Amino acid sequence: MKRVEAEVAKQVKTIREEFERRLIEPRGNGKKEFSYKEFRATKPPMYHGEPDPLVSTRWISAIEGCFRTSECPPDKKTRIATSLWRDGAKDWLDGKIDAVGEEPFMGLSWGDFQKEFFEEFQTQADLTRMREEIRVLRQGSMDLNTLRATFMSKVLFCPEYINNERLLMQDFRKALNDELRGKISLGQVNSFAELFAFAKGFEPYPWEQNNNDPSKRTVDSYGAPSKRTKSAIGGTSNVGKGTSNSSASRCFKCGERGHKFWECPASGYCDVCECRP
Repeated sequence: MKRVEAEVAKQVKTIREEFERRLIEPRGNGKKEFSYKEFRATKPPMYHGEPDPLVSTRWISAIEGCFRTSECPPDKKTRIATSLWRDGAKDWLDGKIDAVGEEPFMGLSWGDFQKEFFEEFQTQADLTRMREEIRVLRQGSMDLNTLRATFMSKVLFCPEYINNERLLMQDFRKALNDELRGKISLGQVNSFAELFAFAKGFEPYPWEQNNNDPSKRTVDSYGAPSKRTKSAIGGTSNVGKGTSNSSASRCFKCGERGHKFWECPASGYCDVCECRP
């Protein structure tokens, strides 16, 4: 009887432990399943095939935001993105599928798809202008945050920078000021984010820049030139001796107006200039 009770207690304990384990562990692999309905709930924009680098780049950026929100898996991005195409974009897609087949084209990685996309829907004249602006871009008086924003606003239009972070790093380093560029080697960093953070570490603070600017140097604690003028000691007074003109400076010794302290006839010790007549 005791053996049976022990066996039943053991089975009950096993069942309880299994039940508690299932309560704690997430169902399946713990990852949220992708839903096309949730993707459409993010309100992704349609694309009609405008050959405008600003329109095409903003469309890609908007779609990537929708992908992140809906947790779209990488292998479905190309198929889902092209489901939003209309008019000229749809015509181009149909032509590509006829040429290479649906599965090969829809099986493109998101990076390879973007290369195909930008080659078709960005004009060569606009790309040439953007590449030239990147080539001549220099930091000058810009701080690093402004330089980065300016740089990224241009490289986003150039497909050669997609999945080519080394080129991105190389051209951004080229845009830095000579002094800052000399402190940074591409061998020291592994990503664009590291390069930017490394450069920020060498960027001087605004007050350090002001210290080297002669126009922003502070005056002395009295806000006046360090040298005293003759008028400060009465050296330029044109008031004659013995006059009581109220505009004349007073003598340090006797307090009377009209003469200098070294001409004072008063005798005794002068508390101000600490000299004797």
